[in-house]
Parts: sequence; structure tokens; C-alpha cells
Amino acid sequence: MIKKFKKFYSKIMVKNKFFITLLIVTLSIELAVVCLINYKMFKNTEDRYINIVNQRNEQLDNNLNALIEDIDRVSFLHIMDKEIDDILNKNYKQNSYEYILDKRTIDNAIFHSLRLNPNIWGITIVGKNGTRYSNTSADENYTNDTKKWLEKALSSPNKRFVTPSYIANFSGSKSEFISIVHVMKDIGKDDFLGYVRLDMSFKAIKNLITENPYTKKEIGSVIIGSQGIMFHEQTVNIPDGNFQDKLSDYYNNGGELGKKILNLDGNKYIVCAAKNKSTGWILVN
Repeated sequence: MIKKFKKFYSKIMVKNKFFITLLIVTLSIELAVVCLINYKMFKNTEDRYINIVNQRNEQLDNNLNALIEDIDRVSFLHIMDKEIDDILNKNYKQNSYEYILDKRTIDNAIFHSLRLNPNIWGITIVGKNGTRYSNTSADENYTNDTKKWLEKALSSPNKRFVTPSYIANFSGSKSEFISIVHVMKDIGKDDFLGYVRLDMSFKAIKNLITENPYTKKEIGSVIIGSQGIMFHEQTVNIPDGNFQDKLSDYYNNGGELGKKILNLDGNKYIVCAAKNKSTGWILVN
């Protein structure tokens, strides 16, 4: 009787082992399928966000180029107007009467340029003979900054320098500005004709980002200049309070541009970074 029971019990154990093994295999397959589905969903979400930030960055880059080039058209007044070209080409100091006539001509051009583009607050044009025409007063800081930025423009390939943002007081309004300093030359000549300094509101650049509804709730945009973060639109929750400084240090120290998963001190961010050709700034979304 005992032998029969043992034999029966052994058969049950074999069957149980078989069912348990089958159950484990089935659960393992189902778990693997679930993990694979979750991984694919994660990758699809990741790819979607990478595409979003890439499109956003391309759009910001194109809009910023268009804005800067539109402002910088003032640098070519001498090409569009022969009378202005003749005035700026003078290599001697005008007498009082000649200066008044020349100033009236260029002041009119400055006035019309300001009316056509409300983003411009200040225009300073300096001719070959060093004569200055402007709608702004030039204190010591203004003059020193202009000289410093002119040196950078002269050393750049396109003879133009776009400054980082700064706080200034133009026409009684203290606000944030950037300046464009552009060396003027005649077409087909390398002779130094003079230079233009254009002071524009930085708000116009902020508006390119903040007034754009495209994925606004999902993405934060960052503009990095040579001196660090110039603008940061944070629309998502970022746990690291030092994120801006770390991001600036990464890219200003040769960090790789383009689309990537950026790991900063254990925190991962989906980013797309590009260097804007008109300004030299790094745009990050």
C-alpha cells in the first residue's frame, strides 16, 4: 500500500513540476513581451521628444537669423544711397557748413530706419574720417564698449560682432539690449569705410521664444552667450537648481552640439543644441 502511495505521489510531483515549469516559462515569455512593449513605448516617446526639440531649435535658429539680418540692413545704407556713401568716404574733416549738411542727410536716414524697425533703439554711424552720426548720446561707457566691440568685429570673418545682452538706458528707458557692430566696406573693395553700431531691444529676441505656442508646455529654451546664460525659458520642472550654470559650462567648454541625451550629474535631459550663425550664440532646447 505504501509503495503504491509513493508511486502515486511521485506521479503527482512530476506533473506539478511540469506545470510549474510550464507556468514559469509562460510568465517569463509574457514578462519579456511586456518589457519589450514598454521599451518600445519609451523609445517612441524619447524619439518623439528628440524630434520636437530638434524642430523647435531649427525654428528658433531660423527666426533669430531672420531678425538679426533684418536689423543689420542698416549697415548697408551706404550701398543703397550714393549720397551717404560719398559722405562716409570723406577722408577729411568737414567744415561746419558741410558737416551740418552731411549730418542732416545721415540723420534723415537714421530717422527712417528707426521708424521702419521699432526693435532698433540706437543707431551710430562713423565714417572714414571718424565723424560720428547718431541718435544717441555717447558717454564714456558707450564709447569704450563700442571700441571693444569694433575690435571683435574687425577680427571676425564677416566683420560683424553681436554682443551678449546687457542692461542700458536709451532714451530714458532702462532695459535689456544687445548691439550689432558691423564694419562697412564698399562693394568689391577691402578699404575700411567706417562702421555701424545698432542697439536693439533684447525683448524682441525673447519674444521669438515666449510668443511661440509650439510645444510651449513641453520644452524650455536656453540661449547661451560667451559669458554664460543670456535667457532661459523654463516651462518644465527641472530638479537641479544649478542646471543653467552646468549647461552653460558644458557648451562653452566645447560640449558636443546636436541632438542627444545629456547626462549632468546623474540627471538626464533630452536636448538639441546648435550654434546660431548670425550671433555665435548657442541655442538649446
